[in-house]
Amino acid sequence: MSKTIDPRDIKWFGPLWRRIVLVAIIAVWTAVEWVNGDQFWAFMTLAVLGYAVWKLFIDFPSAADIAAFEKAETEKAAAVARPAPDVDEDADAGTDVPGGDDDADRR
Repeated sequence: MSKTIDPRDIKWFGPLWRRIVLVAIIAVWTAVEWVNGDQFWAFMTLAVLGYAVWKLFIDFPSAADIAAFEKAETEKAAAVARPAPDVDEDADAGTDVPGGDDDADRR
């Protein structure tokens, strides 16, 4: 799995059309800088374009990796949503704040 793309972002970048649109926007930006004669920004955006192509198409995780990540996220969410086990009320009787309602019962 890719090291520089946050695993939470991989879910967002999963659909191919989003990656294509992002790379197309960067390509248009590069062309605009090049046409306007600003070579510094043209080369900077060209570098960003190359990095985007590399990370979003060449080095992007496979569909199996994305499915495994989504399964792990679902299992993690299910584990968090499980209710806590019942706690014996007598076990925490000594942790009450002094002066509370339980102190009246002990006198």
